[in-house]
Amino acid sequence: MNKPAGVRFFRRAGATIQSSGAIDTIRKFFANQIILRALHATGIVVQNAGRHIAQIEDVIAGFRALGVNVTKVNNFKSSTRRRHTTDAEGVVAEKDSVVEDTNPSNDNATTMTNDEPDVEEAGDDNSSQLTSNTTVSHRRRAKPGAVARRQVRALQRSNQLLIQPTPFRRAVRNISTLIFPVDDTDERSSSNLKFSKSAILLLQTVAEAMILSLVSFACDVTHICRRKEVSDNDVNFAINHINYKLG
Repeated sequence: MNKPAGVRFFRRAGATIQSSGAIDTIRKFFANQIILRALHATGIVVQNAGRHIAQIEDVIAGFRALGVNVTKVNNFKSSTRRRHTTDAEGVVAEKDSVVEDTNPSNDNATTMTNDEPDVEEAGDDNSSQLTSNTTVSHRRRAKPGAVARRQVRALQRSNQLLIQPTPFRRAVRNISTLIFPVDDTDERSSSNLKFSKSAILLLQTVAEAMILSLVSFACDVTHICRRKEVSDNDVNFAINHINYKLG
């Protein structure tokens, strides 16, 4: 999990401000606790069955060995839809407003009534017309926190996975290689444990649901303490008190 993916977890949980230590704690817990233990439990199930490729049933059995009920993944996602921070509640969608020119001289062009104007007056009129006709377009700057609230609304509406599938598959392959070393009898294999695409998708879905529930618990702790920024202490408190039953 990279840092932008960690920020997306906090955004979906409703947090607009989080510390870098909280993101690092989530990343370490995701790699060292959830993925590592899930792959180890799944690998044991596959080896006991005498196979080398993990299927969906093997991933479900691995999570059940850790005490995680995979059938409640949808409940994990639906429970995190409730919002607890006042920053994300009742926010009206902002629309891009067009910068209007308040100078009335631009709407109605001034015309000269004299047929032979003086030279000095004509020069002054030309300079005034140049300054009035040239409009400078200023880029509209969003208010502090507006972009974060917009990201919160966008991520809460969608059900897509927050981690890119290719980096996740790469991480699963690297961790499985460390847990189950290379088989000397097979030169083409990099590990004794392989995963099908559906098994990796299920593994990613359950892992993200667990991380999302953890981040939501940490955001609840921050809201109870009447703070806006989610710190690493809140995440550690959630890790120590939430009942994952991992190992």
